[in-house]
Amino acid sequence: MPKKSNYNDNWHHDFSFIPEGNNIFTHTHTLQRDPRYFSPYPDSFWPDRWLPEKDRQKTPFNEEFILDLVAFNPFSYGPANCVGKNLALLELRVITCFIVQKFNLKVKEGFRIETWEEGVEDFFVVKRPPLLVVMEARRF
Repeated sequence: MPKKSNYNDNWHHDFSFIPEGNNIFTHTHTLQRDPRYFSPYPDSFWPDRWLPEKDRQKTPFNEEFILDLVAFNPFSYGPANCVGKNLALLELRVITCFIVQKFNLKVKEGFRIETWEEGVEDFFVVKRPPLLVVMEARRF
């Protein structure tokens, strides 16, 4: 969503010039994979990134740990942010809990999961390739 400045004059940042009255868009997909803001493993699903330091696994080769929460904005910011954010997060939790309780998940035999992200395309609306998984009902 566009983010407008509250200032009346032009805005300067990192040698960029943005004339008054323009909207600014951020490319979330790229921003959230930038090693300047998320390191190590900027392209990987690494849940430890969000844990407190004492609970996080050590980084390999003593790499610098970088987590810039300002760069994480999946629902945008400000008065024009996503109106469905709270509902989306609640639904995500409910559906995730349901799936994990009812199904065992595994990658389909022969599918190379490490190549899946290479097929992701982001044009403001993300286009993803098929993710081949097998869902088997749990037996209680």
